[in-house]
Amino acid sequence: QPLKNITHLYLGTKIGNKGLEYIKVLPNLTELGLEWTKVNDDGIVHLAAMKNLKNFSIRCTHISDVGIEKLKKCFPDCLIYHSDLEEAKHHEFLFN
Repeated sequence: QPLKNITHLYLGTKIGNKGLEYIKVLPNLTELGLEWTKVNDDGIVHLAAMKNLKNFSIRCTHISDVGIEKLKKCFPDCLIYHSDLEEAKHHEFLFN
């Protein structure tokens, strides 16, 4: 379990909801970057157990306003950086 001590993790554009299943077992994670990933509202369930998160970036993902509100409730003390869905669609067009 050498990865259990990771505190900061920034993931690339290829990760989606399924990939989040593998990071939910990192109990010491305090900062998570999911910018420009394929994660959407369905992936939020995998993050709920990560109670040590303090900074969380979901800029240019497919997480909706509803999903952002769910994250804010789940992580009330966490700084959540996000952008709107239209910006995410624009970046998806650029990066595909």
